[in-house]
Amino acid sequence: MIDRIVLLSALLCYPAVGKEYTAYLGGRSIHINGEDYNENHKLLAIGYKGLTIGTLKNSYDDQTYFAGYDLNQNNVYLTYGAVLGASYGYCGKNQKANYKTKFGCHTNKWLPLGVAYLSYSEHPVQPTVGLTWNAIVFTIRVEF
Repeated sequence: MIDRIVLLSALLCYPAVGKEYTAYLGGRSIHINGEDYNENHKLLAIGYKGLTIGTLKNSYDDQTYFAGYDLNQNNVYLTYGAVLGASYGYCGKNQKANYKTKFGCHTNKWLPLGVAYLSYSEHPVQPTVGLTWNAIVFTIRVEF
């Protein structure tokens, strides 16, 4: 269900038309399934005309790197959209064996990236809430 929400968000948006540069800073999450995960992600990402690259501590506390495209729609006070791409670093030393087996990533650290988000965008510094495959994420989006 959540994967459909992320994909639908991307289909309803078009490439970023706001400021040339964006940054995402911080990152706290609440995991939907309630298991014991890292919820302080130390996100740092930069975007230029929609292309976004960054790094974070994933839910298993492993360093992860990602690249994606930020598709969004702006109005006066809200920006909604999705960042779609790929991430590298999942299935590291801290992950549970059943996760590695279930998704087959014990030999491959690449995973698809999909984050639907909503930002309060009246000002350049924008509180943002996002939805990933298994978590609700809170971060700061900055346009400049």
